[in-house]
Amino acid sequence: MKKIISFMLASAMVLALASCGGKSTPADDTESQYHWEDITNVPDDNTETQTTDSLPASETETQETESTANTESKSESDNKNKEYTVSMTADQQYSANLFLSNFAEQGFGDYDKNRELDAGQLLYFAYFFNKINNQEKNVEYVHENERDYSKYSLKNCNKTIERFFGLTITEKQAEGVKSDWYFYKDGNFYIASGDGESYNTLAIVDSLTHLKDGTYRMQFKIYELDLDIYWQDGIAKKYYQMTGEQAAKSKDLRFIREGTAIVSPYKYNNKDTYQIISYNVNR
Repeated sequence: MKKIISFMLASAMVLALASCGGKSTPADDTESQYHWEDITNVPDDNTETQTTDSLPASETETQETESTANTESKSESDNKNKEYTVSMTADQQYSANLFLSNFAEQGFGDYDKNRELDAGQLLYFAYFFNKINNQEKNVEYVHENERDYSKYSLKNCNKTIERFFGLTITEKQAEGVKSDWYFYKDGNFYIASGDGESYNTLAIVDSLTHLKDGTYRMQFKIYELDLDIYWQDGIAKKYYQMTGEQAAKSKDLRFIREGTAIVSPYKYNNKDTYQIISYNVNR
């Protein structure tokens, strides 16, 4: 009996000594030593013991990106042939306003790409667009037939026309343009010059609708900026960024008329913009 008791005491002492060695730590204790925020401070020799069934962060992000892309692609595909109102972001609002303001600021008339081409209307648009935006670069002032004219090359006209309309004007079409105050000659478009011109109108898009054929309908209003503000600062970016509601409340703007445009999406210099298909305003 004494031998049995001695053996049991000896066994207990061995177990106690083994537990005091500290060389074997339970896995749940190891995990509790580190918060997720401090995981980078885990010693290298313990890193291998921390296993997980989840994907590495890089692979997880890749899968999420692919999933998002597939979802967006599916969504675009589902909506491709449907008509719906676009909830415009601030960037889309600014882009749409700026695009149509190129037409509003020069009093552009009604236009339909499907009607017979009016070369004079497009040459006139191209000339004024460049006069307003690139005057020193592309427009030359000359005296011709006892009058002062602004001279602009057909080549430069066509760059602008292709950008906004997806068309170009041939020399034969340009030669057919006749007016008392503008004409075409030897590769150049001439238009009678004037002084003191103001271009203080802009367009604000109230709604953007995706149509079944992939084009968009823009309902817009044309406003006139207070002349005192215009002569001092021009048309500041903040006005082009306005929503329809903000423009209607602005004391700086005066409502002139409203209109409708049909446009197609277009990339210019790797930026999303539009090309005009039709443009109509209520006179």
